[in-house]
This record gives sequence, C-alpha cells and structure tokens, in this order.
Amino acid sequence: MSSCGWPRLDINRNELLAFAPVPRPLFHPFSDADDLGEIQLLCYTVEEVMSKKVRAVLGQRIYAVSRDVYDIFSLMEYVDERKVQANLPRKLAAREVDVKAIRRRRIAVRKEEFRADWERNLAALLPPGPDRELDEVWDRVARYVRRIARGLHDIRGGGRSGIGRSAGG
Repeated sequence: MSSCGWPRLDINRNELLAFAPVPRPLFHPFSDADDLGEIQLLCYTVEEVMSKKVRAVLGQRIYAVSRDVYDIFSLMEYVDERKVQANLPRKLAAREVDVKAIRRRRIAVRKEEFRADWERNLAALLPPGPDRELDEVWDRVARYVRRIARGLHDIRGGGRSGIGRSAGG
C-alpha cells in the first residue's frame, strides 16, 4: 500500500527475468466482477520474486529493507529452491552484485540494520502473532539464504558463506 492507502503498482522495464511470467486471474471481489469477465494478468513466478528478494538481502540494496526478509519468510514454503539457486547468479550479475562480496560479517552486521527498519516500517503492518518480531523469522530466513548462497559459492569455487551467523562463528 502507498502512504495514501491506495494499492501500489510497480512497473519495471529493466528487470532481467529468470523465469517466464505466468498468467494469473485478477481477483476482483466487488459487485461489478461479472461485468468485467475473467481478466488474466501476466505475473512474476514465486521463484522470480524470491530471486529478487534474496538478491536484495545479499547486497543489492544499500539500505536494509525488512520487507525483503519478511517476504522471503512468507514465500519459502511455496518456491522451488533449486530453481531460485540455479537462476540467482544471472539475477545478481544483472544488478552488478558481486558474489565474492557476500560475506558472513557483512550479513551479520546488517541484521541490526534490518531490525531498525523492521521496527520503524514493518512491525505495525504485520498481523498479530509470533512472526511479528524479526527474531522469530531471522534464523529461518538466514538458513534459507545461506543454503542459496552456498550454491553460489560452489559456483565460484569458494567454501561456506556463513550468512546469518554471528561475526565470531
């Protein structure tokens, strides 16, 4: 939602798509729905969205955006992790995110940046429940991103990523 309460529509003409868009029906639960008929929109696959979110958490964004962490958490059970991992190198390269720059200490330090953004911009928007706090989702997201990144490091030939771990471990 935008700040004025209207739904937000992002149009992006320069995103490298790793997956072909898929048709999805427009959900329109209002009284004039029958007048419109069935409307199909071309949409990103969940793997495309996940690839974008993982890329953002791995370093595309200068500032930590907690929405990316929450979106990864929300999508994890719906995506084919192998597809995300296989196509992520192209997504990273398209935004000039250097796989070699993905390091444990940088991600561990960013947790507090994500926490500050979470508390400032996201917490009040989340439904009540245990997943409302960053600490409740961070470990699962960090493990997921670590698995994805491990494959990236295997591609470039270098060891473990350590994403999400403390600086000492």
